[in-house]
Amino acid sequence: MQQVLHQLELATHGQGFTRLDNRINQWLGGTGLWQGMLHLSCLHTSCSLAIKLSYIN
Repeated sequence: MQQVLHQLELATHGQGFTRLDNRINQWLGGTGLWQGMLHLSCLHTSCSLAIKLSYIN
């Protein structure tokens, strides 16, 4: 079993959605992993995280 940790930091422009799929897919592609589980968390008290994720290798 392999575990990979990564911290993604980004600046937003106020209210609204910020797409992360390109950055996450780029990172996943570089890990060499082909199967697993992805856990995402948002470490800011005034924001929420809506996830709809599909990864195609």
